[in-house]
Amino acid sequence: MAPGQWKSGRLHETYGKAIRAALAEGQDWQRELFAFLMNYRTTPHQSTGVASAEMLYKRVIGSTVPSFSQAPANTAAEKVLKRKDKSKQYVDARRHTRKSAIREGDTVLVKQKKKNKYTTMFRPQPYKVINVRYSRVTAQRGDHVITRNISHFKKFSGAYRETVLKPESEDDITIAAPQAGQDNDQDIIEDRYPLRANKGVLPDFYGR
Repeated sequence: MAPGQWKSGRLHETYGKAIRAALAEGQDWQRELFAFLMNYRTTPHQSTGVASAEMLYKRVIGSTVPSFSQAPANTAAEKVLKRKDKSKQYVDARRHTRKSAIREGDTVLVKQKKKNKYTTMFRPQPYKVINVRYSRVTAQRGDHVITRNISHFKKFSGAYRETVLKPESEDDITIAAPQAGQDNDQDIIEDRYPLRANKGVLPDFYGR
């Protein structure tokens, strides 16, 4: 997963819902979580049609969920492929996706976080693509290397000029080594409040 991706952790939301329900009912949340996991693992999955516990142990596991006839485990792989293909077609059509033309050696612009209303969507300095692996792209400008999902990049048709940039986030990488004898420590200037010109002067409503 590249930085900036948010499509993960959905199962943890289901766990949290079960824990909150147990706490609201005054039950032991750890014991109720174990019961929830047992029912969850013995329920047929929507994609495979077979419970995950049955696929793992090759037998039917008893639970409090009413059982019914299930599809053979050997057809689970075929169902998963069909389900994935159907989900992919739906998501691609909803997001209007298209095949990216970004390749190694291309000049691209990188999306940046919005800091104020004057912030542009992309960084004004172009980068060179040095690696493309599936939907993850790594680009470089000088000694600054950045890795993001391919949706964070846009092809740039202008001239490319090499400069060194300062990393803007913890996910960015700088591969330049510090120069010998260079002191990176900076003097810390303590913030001071401005001095009041009318300090110690009573206001007019005291009747001076």
